[in-house]
Amino acid sequence: ARMTIPAALGTAAFQLNFLIGTLLASYLEPGSISSLFFADRLIQFPLGLFAVSGATALMPGLSRLAARSEWAQFKTTFQEALRLVWFVTLPALTGLVVLRVPIVQVLLERGAFSSDSTRLTSEALLCYGTGLWAYAGVRILQTAFYARNDARTPLKVAGLGLFINLVLGAGLMHPLGHKGIALATAGTAVISLLSLMMALRRQIGSLGGRPVWVAFIQTVCCCAVMGGVVNRLLHWMPFDHRSGLAVAGLQLGACILAGVAVYLTMAWLCRSRELRTFVRIARFRGLDQ
Repeated sequence: ARMTIPAALGTAAFQLNFLIGTLLASYLEPGSISSLFFADRLIQFPLGLFAVSGATALMPGLSRLAARSEWAQFKTTFQEALRLVWFVTLPALTGLVVLRVPIVQVLLERGAFSSDSTRLTSEALLCYGTGLWAYAGVRILQTAFYARNDARTPLKVAGLGLFINLVLGAGLMHPLGHKGIALATAGTAVISLLSLMMALRRQIGSLGGRPVWVAFIQTVCCCAVMGGVVNRLLHWMPFDHRSGLAVAGLQLGACILAGVAVYLTMAWLCRSRELRTFVRIARFRGLDQ
C-alpha cells in the first residue's frame, strides 16, 4: 500500500512530461498541440506493446529472485529483459522514423487533417521516436526497483526528469518549435535511463552492462541496414496516399514487411542471441498450445 502512490507517479513520468510539453506547446503556432498529441499516440503503440508488456511479465520473476536475495540471477534476468526489449523496440523506432510520413498520411490525413498537419505530426514523431529505446529501458529499470520494494528511487528520478524536461522544453521551444518540446521529452528519457542504471548499480553492484551495450550496438547496426533498405524502397516505389487508402495501405504494409525481413536476416547473420531467445519462446508456446 505504501508503494502504490510513488509507483504510480514514477510510472506516469512519461505522461507527466507529455503534459508539460502540451502546456508549453500552447504558446506555439496553431497545430502544435495536436501534432504532439498524435505523435504521442503513435509512440505509445510500440511502447505499450513491447516495453509495458515486457515489464509486466518481468515483475513476478524479479520479485521472486529479490525475495530470495539471488542477486546474480536477478542481474542476469534483468540484462536479458533489457536486451530483448531493445531488440524489438529499436526496429520499431527505425520504422517509425523512416516511414513517419507514410504512416501519418495513411492513418490520419483526411478531412480537417491536412498535409501541413502531416508535416507537423511527422516532425514530432521523428523527435519523440529518438527516445523510444530509452522510454522502453526506463520501464524495465523501474520494474527492477519495484521488485526490490523500492518505489522511492524511480519517483526521485521521475521528479528530476520533470524538472529537466521543463527546462529543456522551455529552452528549445522557441528555436525549434514543437520539435524542441518533443526532443526535450526524448532527452529526458535518456537522462532518466542513465540515472536509474547508476542508482541500481549502487544498490546491487555491477550490472554487467558490457554485454547489454554490445547487444545494443549490434541491434543498432541491424536497424541501420533495415532503415537504409526501407528508405531505398520508398524511392523505388513512390508513395502517394492520394491514389487511395487501400493502395497506400498496401504500399506501407509492403515496406514494413520488407523492413522486418531485412532486420531478422541481419540479426540471423549477426548470430543475435536475442533472436535465438525469441525463436525458443515461439517454439515453446507452439508446443504448449
